[in-house]
Amino acid sequence: MRLVKDNDTMNFHRAPFLWLSVALVAGMLLPPSWSDTLPAVGMVAVVLSAVVLLPDRLSFRWRWRHVPFISLLILASVVGACLMRLERHDTPESVPDTPVRATVRLLAPPRSGSRTLRCRVDILSCTDSSWKGRKVLLILPLGATSEQLEAGEALEVETTLTAIRNWSADFDYAAYMRRRGYLAQAYVADGQWHPSPCLGGFSLQVFSEKCRRQLLERYRRAGVEAETLALVAALTLGQKDLTDNQLRERFATVGVAHILAVSGMHVGIVCGLTGLLLRLLGRRRQMDILRQLLLTAALWCYACLTGLSASVLRAVLMFSVMSAGRCIGRRAGSWNVLGFAAFVMLCFNPLWLFDAGFQLSFSAVASILLFQPFFLWQGQDRPRGTEPSAALWGLPAPAASLAVYFRDLVTVSLAAQIGTAPLSVWYFHQFPNYFWLSNLLMVPLALVITCLAVGVLVLGSLPGLGPLLLWLLKQTSACFLGTAAGISSLPAASQGSLHPQTWETALVYVLLVILVGISKNKYYIYSLNRGLRYLNNLRHDFKNNR
Repeated sequence: MRLVKDNDTMNFHRAPFLWLSVALVAGMLLPPSWSDTLPAVGMVAVVLSAVVLLPDRLSFRWRWRHVPFISLLILASVVGACLMRLERHDTPESVPDTPVRATVRLLAPPRSGSRTLRCRVDILSCTDSSWKGRKVLLILPLGATSEQLEAGEALEVETTLTAIRNWSADFDYAAYMRRRGYLAQAYVADGQWHPSPCLGGFSLQVFSEKCRRQLLERYRRAGVEAETLALVAALTLGQKDLTDNQLRERFATVGVAHILAVSGMHVGIVCGLTGLLLRLLGRRRQMDILRQLLLTAALWCYACLTGLSASVLRAVLMFSVMSAGRCIGRRAGSWNVLGFAAFVMLCFNPLWLFDAGFQLSFSAVASILLFQPFFLWQGQDRPRGTEPSAALWGLPAPAASLAVYFRDLVTVSLAAQIGTAPLSVWYFHQFPNYFWLSNLLMVPLALVITCLAVGVLVLGSLPGLGPLLLWLLKQTSACFLGTAAGISSLPAASQGSLHPQTWETALVYVLLVILVGISKNKYYIYSLNRGLRYLNNLRHDFKNNR
């Protein structure tokens, strides 16, 4: 779990994609009024780079050696601004309230409300051709027929497309759905919809929903039910529909809401379990390449199964790049791989920049890379690959390994919390005070639950072994939920009613960047130390003169 600090990884030559992704984000955040001048700026950058790279005297090329780098960053900013401009152009600013007749396909099972069903659909055909291929939110009245709808079914509807309305003053639901591609909503009354035999072709989202439904049925047949089923479905399949609001609020209070959302932690668990099985291939060079290819394919299948969320896609992309580097005998720097994942994801979907999962996932990894080395003070001066914990702590090897595991767990949790706390408070308006305790106790339990759930899924039908795994899964899940309930009941478990402004959240991150820059520069540390000593001497002189 411990991340190794890369030496000089902030250098452009060692992490070019990091700087390119920063430039891409900067271009995406440019005001729309600047977009008309972007092609001219990009052309100037290209011409300037071409002139500088022409053969000439060495002194000239050495004097202007940074121009190609700056031009490349400008081009990345231009690309980001153009991508965002195309996204704005493709997204209608307003939704006309006009009646339409359309054929839609359900992308996910309907979600039940108090009196209606909310269905996420894409439009296969429509009387208004501009809406063909777009995704909308369909609202159906509760009924015996509508409750039996499943993902992949097609419906003929007659309705009116309207703008998505916010149902809470604290949460911009319309912007949230727009970032996910849902541009309108439509209420369909009884008698205005009926099943359609139309086939809309292959949809990855529909396919993953069907696979998850089959796996959930397999869990039910194995005997997993109630809160255990809800927890297992969230941990292994990313299916959070079975968890009630009370359980989600409890997890948010103790600071482990990320466990319910499939993220890099879950990808790491799947990677570890798959890697154990692939060790049977041997350790030869050819088998190692085959192992990396199979492991990468398995992770991409798992990412597709869980719906390709931003956090999962980030983790799988980073592992794929590192795996490719291992196959060709090259070590990929952590910062460069993180920048590559951000660059590819934002080029594929620029609206991910405003997604909370995307922001929290990348800020957590960046914070771990920045701050975890400061917590691992024991290993800063030791040779790489050595672990002095047994010698320093005087523990036997198994106990030292366990202590190192919990130490890394705590340091990763603290480092990630530093980077994600401002965003979490800004989005969710609360801060869990016992996040360090909940992560220390509940993350290992989540690892055990995931392994047992996979065992029940694969071996649940075997006599003797299946019931044993099921019993262990239920007991571990009960311990997990009991731990969450116990921590949430502690005094001052969460600090709520926090409503920071956007500029305040941005200022916190600016201060964190300045702090990291100062800590990495010995001159600043020396100057700060001298300044503090000077102020301390002034204080003593003032007290003595009194």
